[in-house]
Amino acid sequence: MEIYADELRSLSFKVYDNELRKRKNNKVCEPLKTDRHLVVYYGQGYLLKGVALQMQKLYSEARQCVQGYADLAWFELLDEVGLKEIEKFRIWAKANLLTYSLLMGEIGILPDYLEFLSKYQVEVPAGLLTIMEAACKYDLDIEDILDQYSEEIQRFFEHKSAVNIGRYYNFRYYKVEYELKKGHINRALDEILYCLDLADQLNNQQAFKRNTALFSAYRQHASEQHERIYQEISREVHSMKLKMYSLSLLLVFGLCIGIAKTGTVSDTKNTVQMNTHGVGG
Repeated sequence: MEIYADELRSLSFKVYDNELRKRKNNKVCEPLKTDRHLVVYYGQGYLLKGVALQMQKLYSEARQCVQGYADLAWFELLDEVGLKEIEKFRIWAKANLLTYSLLMGEIGILPDYLEFLSKYQVEVPAGLLTIMEAACKYDLDIEDILDQYSEEIQRFFEHKSAVNIGRYYNFRYYKVEYELKKGHINRALDEILYCLDLADQLNNQQAFKRNTALFSAYRQHASEQHERIYQEISREVHSMKLKMYSLSLLLVFGLCIGIAKTGTVSDTKNTVQMNTHGVGG
């Protein structure tokens, strides 16, 4: 991802520089057409590189990337849309500086982080994930924060995009560790069941297996309700596997029909592609 982020930043700056030169030379040309404002591509280059470094736990290096999009007011060719975009980057820069600092163990900035989240509610899901990760990493007690944002945590379910479901999964998975460290086995089992459901939604088999193993490890502490929910999730997943297996049989059957009708490998190949691309519309 780092390479692509660098290429995105480099390419967008070259395009920007070319556009700027043409305008300063008073060249008559059609305006540049892009899906997003040019400043977005430039800022995203730095932001995505920071994300890639964060995934490698290189928080100090990620923090350095923030300076690349914290203040983009120097960017010319800005219209009203562009000005709104650089304001977004300014807010994200502030948030990510706090994020990387907290993950590096600078616990003293937590009040500033909470103040920031109170001003920008849309950043709460990402912020809570960071706080939960830091709590696990540095053994912080964040019960007051979890109580304060209990309604927001429940509303995570309202966000159905893969990115938000993935974020919610990570939050719940860190919370399993958080509760286990505190000796709250029943709460940890609650979180494991959340994780199983979310892993199923994400179709992440590795995550599902990991949480199944966790549930098995603490199953002797499970309540009847825990067992009931676990069995419901397991049945649902098993049912989905059967549907997928049935679909695969239909695809194979279609493949066999194609071979029988045409007797050629090339036509068979086209049949497989057609069936595959048609799945899900």
